[in-house]
Amino acid sequence: MVDINLSKEVISKIKQKIGYQATFNVEDFFSAIDFAIKNNFKSVEFNLSIPTFYPEKYTRKEREKIAKYSRGNNITIL
Repeated sequence: MVDINLSKEVISKIKQKIGYQATFNVEDFFSAIDFAIKNNFKSVEFNLSIPTFYPEKYTRKEREKIAKYSRGNNITIL
C-alpha cells in the first residue's frame, strides 16, 4: 500500500470539488440536494436526459425554487 501524505489544506480543497451525480433512485431535484447535504457533498450533477430531470417538466418558477434551495444550502448544481 502506498502512503499518501496530503496537508489538511489540500484535503479541504479536494473535498470542495467532490460532488454527487444524481442518476438512480432519486425522486426529484430536492431529494438529490438533500442527499448531497446529508452526505457532505458540495455539488450535485443532474443529467437532464433522465426523465426525472427533464427540463420541460418544470416551470420557470419551479426551477427558480430549486436554484434558491441549492444556493441556500451551499450546494452547487452542475
